[in-house]
Amino acid sequence: MTRNNLEESLAKNGWLVVDLPDPTSVFQVQKQLLSWLREQALPDLSGLEQYHLLVDDRQQHLEILHNLSSSYWQAELGQKIITANLNLVQQLIGPDMVIQRYPYLRVVRPGQEADAVPLHRDTYYGASPYEISILIPFTNMEAEAALKVITSSHLAPDSEYPYIQQVSPDVTIGSPQHQLGWAYAPRLLEPHLLQQAESISLKVGQVLIFGLSLVHGAGVNRSQCTRFSSDIRLANSLAPVKWTRGVHKDYFVPLHNSVISQIAEHYLINRKNTTPTTASLKVKCIDPTEDPAWHSLLGHPEAGIFHSPPWFRALADAYGFVIRAYVVTDTSDAVLGGIPFCEIDDLIAHRIIALPFTDVCDPLVSSSDVWKVLLNKLQSHEVSLELRFLKDSLTTDEESFKVTRSKRWHHLSIEDSQELLWSRMTSSNQRAIRVAQRAGVEVRPLVGAEGWEGFLRLHVALRKQKFRLLAQPSSFFEALAKRFSEVDGWHPLGAFLDGQLIAATIYLRWGDTLYYKFNASEMNALQFRPNNLLIWAGMLLGQSLGCRILDLGPSDDDQPGLIRFKRNFGVEERHLRFLRWTPTGFQSNDNNPLPRLLGDLTSLLTSPNVPDEIAMQAGALLYRFFS
Repeated sequence: MTRNNLEESLAKNGWLVVDLPDPTSVFQVQKQLLSWLREQALPDLSGLEQYHLLVDDRQQHLEILHNLSSSYWQAELGQKIITANLNLVQQLIGPDMVIQRYPYLRVVRPGQEADAVPLHRDTYYGASPYEISILIPFTNMEAEAALKVITSSHLAPDSEYPYIQQVSPDVTIGSPQHQLGWAYAPRLLEPHLLQQAESISLKVGQVLIFGLSLVHGAGVNRSQCTRFSSDIRLANSLAPVKWTRGVHKDYFVPLHNSVISQIAEHYLINRKNTTPTTASLKVKCIDPTEDPAWHSLLGHPEAGIFHSPPWFRALADAYGFVIRAYVVTDTSDAVLGGIPFCEIDDLIAHRIIALPFTDVCDPLVSSSDVWKVLLNKLQSHEVSLELRFLKDSLTTDEESFKVTRSKRWHHLSIEDSQELLWSRMTSSNQRAIRVAQRAGVEVRPLVGAEGWEGFLRLHVALRKQKFRLLAQPSSFFEALAKRFSEVDGWHPLGAFLDGQLIAATIYLRWGDTLYYKFNASEMNALQFRPNNLLIWAGMLLGQSLGCRILDLGPSDDDQPGLIRFKRNFGVEERHLRFLRWTPTGFQSNDNNPLPRLLGDLTSLLTSPNVPDEIAMQAGALLYRFFS
């Protein structure tokens, strides 16, 4: 099959079957697996296909599989197969490659439902659509034992394949089963989809290659032989793919670099040994949604969702803001730092904000000198400047900057096992989660427009009834759904009681962090503790997506109840500062009557006798001016 045919088949169908150019390594691994099995546990095993005749017990099977997989990983046998057939893989993903350090070894016995993997999308578990999986059989896979795929499903939106998330009764995070590829919080697709799936038969020496957005699954082995195979994930090392995931810090490791990448790596190492002077630094204004200069900063330790192009685009879509960024470069045009901003000149005031309706937006800089250059550029506009900082080490002229507001910021690591995460919560929080579970509260994803519209109904009512505030316009949530769905970052969850939505949380994923961004609930349903359950579900969701951090965001200092609620989950706490700088002689807006008028209108439009629909429309008209 020519390169064009390979690309066309994969692009059209989402999968393709290929005869390996060099299958010798596969037969060598097949022989080695049989040898290890005989040495470790099964001296009478005649062939891999007969494994089930000697191993019927589930626990014995898991112990053997774990030991066999450990030997397979330590010897790097999967990598050796790929290296022997490197040209084939390079045709699909290019010369710069990373490979899964611990590829899954699958042993599926006849008739054993526990060995089967149901239909799923790997992107539902934190994988990237930039990755491919190569399924390598070590025994012939006839139709009755083969992997099943839904052809062309790789291009369909997630809404066409909704899932129900469950919690496995016997798989926990970090357990041997989890390491072997079983999900601890499986996302199950509708059973009727099996009717659309076709079996892909393979012989030893052939491989099945597919993208990770393809719907696929093994199903129960209906043949008379045990199926041995390995599936190995690969990606272009320059693609936006996380190298750390789930239980493994080194999920991906380098496999091959192009010559130009090797040159670049040596150059960058040498460049680190030089320190630019302030006089040599340059500032330029860019569009951070498109410019590669901004994208180069997204690996900065302080970079987060509020520095991401999807967030910028959502703000622009909903409010019409023009988002720009200043970046600092050295004499070789290497990007050393940057900050996004929005210049607003409306009836309220002329001001620069980094950024409007954004919880936090620390500058992404390599040194305090770079920050000083950026700050000077922002101040050169000679208008009011508003910043939102978590980082305390960045120096600002305390005499000219005024702290206008402070908040508490909470986040927690979710890398540990469920048991450890549970133990770190307060006992009162554990009881609240159990109250929700005993009451029958069910958490499941909110799908499509119906999802964010259901949340919006709760959100408008809560802000109006409890806080006497207008809600963000529906266009903002629609924009969030659109922009973050494009990067697999939109993950709203709903809490249902007797089929009724009683609480909802919009979770957004960016990088290795899941963000608890918006939450709303029915006031008369709080006794069922749905919000406690939603955060626990968010912790599990984050782990299933391969995230390391659950970010619970800011809480106002005058909200002790909300701060206490978040602390119950074992969070870490930081302080968020809102800073304002006003140039000398700048005309203050303190005498502007419009902010007070907006406050009066808000009080009027959120009074109890005003219908929620009117309050929603008022938010759509006025919310932009609260920036």
